[in-house]
This record gives sequence, structure tokens and C-alpha cells, in this order.
Amino acid sequence: MADLDVAAIVAAARSWPDVRAGAATGAATGAAPGTRCPDTVVLSTGGRTFALVSPSGVELTLPPRVRDMLVETGRAAALPSPAHALVTPDDGGQIDLDLLLLAYERARVTAAVRSGEPPR
Repeated sequence: MADLDVAAIVAAARSWPDVRAGAATGAATGAAPGTRCPDTVVLSTGGRTFALVSPSGVELTLPPRVRDMLVETGRAAALPSPAHALVTPDDGGQIDLDLLLLAYERARVTAAVRSGEPPR
């Protein structure tokens, strides 16, 4: 398995409306609180994190039913939280961007429902 090109994944996600990218800290990655994780980027939209991107893969935030379907079909690996799945890069260092887009769209819909405004 090759390392994921974090910059390319982040650039693709930032081309979508309202995506923000920021440095991850320990709280987001499971490291000690306050620890900066320079190799990991947090992707969010509408104030909701939808992915953590690192050289080893992309941790997606998804509704548990969606996460379970991805795990059952072998497209992602289960993580301890029922709302998180890990997508690892293939031998060429790529991931299926449709899975990242799915997490992004779910985060947009959730943010819109909570704010009472339709997603743009």
C-alpha cells in the first residue's frame, strides 16, 4: 500500500463549495490533547468535520447505516466509533473520491437541516 497524496485529496475537496481545510490536533486524531498532527488535515463544511486526511488513509464521518454498508461491501474499514470509517489508499496511493464526496454531502445535509436552510 502506497502513501496517500494528502495535498491532492485536500485540493480535490477544496474545489467543492464551502469546504474548509485545517491542521489537525490531538483531539481530532486521538493523539494527546493539544498535539499538532502536521501530516493530517481536517476537512469540514458548515462547521461539521467530514474527514481526516493523512498519508495512511481518510477517516470519514458518516451516519452509522452508511458506514456499515461501506464496511460490509469492503469499501472501508470499521473504526471503533459507529460513525467513522477508514478508507485506505490502493497500491497506487489513490482512494475512491466518491466516498469522500459522500461524507461531504452528508455533512452538508446535516448542517442544512440543523440550520433550517436548504443545502446550496
